Amino acid sequence: MLVGDMTFLRDWWYPVLRSQEWTSPTAVRLFGDEFVLDPAAPEVPVIEQYGLVWVCVGQPVTPGPPPWPEADTAHVTHWRVAIEFFEPWSVAAPRIIDNNLDASHVAFVHRSTFGDPTDARLSPPTVEWLPHGCFRSLLRTQLPGVGVQLGITDDERHRVERITETELLAPLTT
Repeated sequence: MLVGDMTFLRDWWYPVLRSQEWTSPTAVRLFGDEFVLDPAAPEVPVIEQYGLVWVCVGQPVTPGPPPWPEADTAHVTHWRVAIEFFEPWSVAAPRIIDNNLDASHVAFVHRSTFGDPTDARLSPPTVEWLPHGCFRSLLRTQLPGVGVQLGITDDERHRVERITETELLAPLTT
């Protein structure tokens, strides 16, 4: 079954581009369909929130994008909201979400940066189930080589604690 055939997925909000990039009509593809988003005449349901343009192509199950409390309070806590990247991948959305949730791939896929295939052990993550049926996990790992990248040591063997918090916000959004 193709992702586009799972009609219930169309009823969720998806970030499709950065707000700052939405200066003219822009074509996006969701579930195999092309949509043109025009900032001068946005058609509902299109919402700008958290520095992103969100689209729902079905019947929205929520009035807007999933809550992102850290972004809502960033101006108070002095944190920055950083949207890492948008790039097309020739892969189904569930595979991307699986990749994001599966911390065990880091040791092998990211071996040229912070992965270490000679030490692929992971401590058990903590998992918290959220009221809307999704979850948040927290994983602490000790990684070699990261301290050199961060400029805090010259010793590649020095291990730095990396804390990864991942939250599944909606079926295809982490």
